[in-house]
Amino acid sequence: MQTQKWSERVLRNLETAAEHTKEVVKKLVLLAIDKPGFETQYQLGPDVVCPTCDEERDYLVLVAFMHDVHKLLDGRDHASRGADVAAKPETVDLIRFHDVLGVASTGEASPLFLADLVSAVRRHASPRDFLRRLLILTTVDVAAAGFLTQERLENYAYLLSLVQEAGRSNNDTLSELAMKETGERIKRLLQSNDRIEVESVRLIDAAFDRHSNGGKLRNALAFARFHYGAWALEPWFWRRLGQQEPRPNDEQKKNRILVEDGEGSVDLLDQFLNLLWRIVNNEDSREIKREFTTVAGKKLSLYNLEGLSVKFGSGTEGYDNFLKWCMNGETKLP
Repeated sequence: MQTQKWSERVLRNLETAAEHTKEVVKKLVLLAIDKPGFETQYQLGPDVVCPTCDEERDYLVLVAFMHDVHKLLDGRDHASRGADVAAKPETVDLIRFHDVLGVASTGEASPLFLADLVSAVRRHASPRDFLRRLLILTTVDVAAAGFLTQERLENYAYLLSLVQEAGRSNNDTLSELAMKETGERIKRLLQSNDRIEVESVRLIDAAFDRHSNGGKLRNALAFARFHYGAWALEPWFWRRLGQQEPRPNDEQKKNRILVEDGEGSVDLLDQFLNLLWRIVNNEDSREIKREFTTVAGKKLSLYNLEGLSVKFGSGTEGYDNFLKWCMNGETKLP
């Protein structure tokens, strides 16, 4: 009964707090982009203070979004109690790393991108509790996005075991794992939209063995993350399987296509590794932007495929660019 009362209160507070927060953010946006309109709407003088630069504007939008966070539980003294929650180091780390298991699970990021999480775990009094809470947050976040499966939960558990192993070790554990698990990572990437099933990781490892630069490609991928990779690379492979609709749908998830040992699959996997080779060598057009980041002292590459993303559906620029990309046999945009 106590749990039921708690859930009813939280869900009721969610409605009111969320609606108020939306209005606060809307008003801040209006003030930032149309100060005279804001002043006219509320019959104010011309001396209303507003954001002075883009950086301040962006920061205040985020603060406005979080300012009533404690109202979800209790409105009493919500300002100071919400500030206490926001100031907790664990809160900061849970927010900072709430997507890292997800992108590693989809194969978009290599284990090296877990290195900062490993460092964060060491800062907390109870690493086990911190990682358990991170797993809970990841689970509900992915569920809300519609992508939670038993397979993903198992991937998260595997990735957390890597984090724990690296946390107990003083050697370069993640670098070794990043190289060793590349085939498994590519398998997860191809299965990231739940509509392709790769029979065995050995098919991918064999493709690396056949590739003329297989060793160099493995090394490059260990230091790479593909932003929007699940919304560009998996759809590319899907289209090469002869499918027309690049975006995943429920019917496709119910009837996964099996990629198994055979001439057609061998050729397609070879093409896919050639595509990745082009990307990591920065050969694949202006649409794929490469940036660099440092994680635990290592320089890593981020390849932004948002310009080729099918995430937002047909008619969008990314979707149209993706179709052009797929039509070119050399995978290079004109």
